Amino acid sequence: RCNISLAAVGDTRKHSDRIAFWDDVYGFKMTCMKKAVIPEAVVEVLKPETVISEPAVIKVGEEIVLGSF
Repeated sequence: RCNISLAAVGDTRKHSDRIAFWDDVYGFKMTCMKKAVIPEAVVEVLKPETVISEPAVIKVGEEIVLGSF
């Protein structure tokens, strides 16, 4: 069974690398790129201390029964 969960994360380093980065890209102001980057889904391994909310299950997967081999 596989469930999809959603949790809030507070990681200033990831924010700096992914969002604030566009404020000054090698001397160029490219803040217009934030509109394209923010809605993108990100799947990655997080440090437990960055999770700032309880996870909420948003999709429950179906159980798969494997046959014998």
